[in-house]
Amino acid sequence: MTSFRVAAAALLLTLGAANAANAADGSGGLPLFDGGPRPRNFHDHAFQNERTDEQLKLIIVNGKGTGMPSFGVIFDEQQLRSLVAHLRRFDSEKAAK
Repeated sequence: MTSFRVAAAALLLTLGAANAANAADGSGGLPLFDGGPRPRNFHDHAFQNERTDEQLKLIIVNGKGTGMPSFGVIFDEQQLRSLVAHLRRFDSEKAAK
């Protein structure tokens, strides 16, 4: 597995859920630790609609709160665009069209 794929898998696990099955479908899941925030449900159209691609890239790079670690310079610009595009595919309203 390439380092990009390892980092992307780690990112999707962090973003999506505490286990690989939930991370793969983008539906969120249980908090990663007791009292922690629930992972983001990427099927939520409101979430998708309220954030720009640039905002999502910044969250990946800088992290957010206690539930989303910083991935810093692990990803180059093309890889960040690919990750954001992957997250956008979960948008429930766009997928229904």
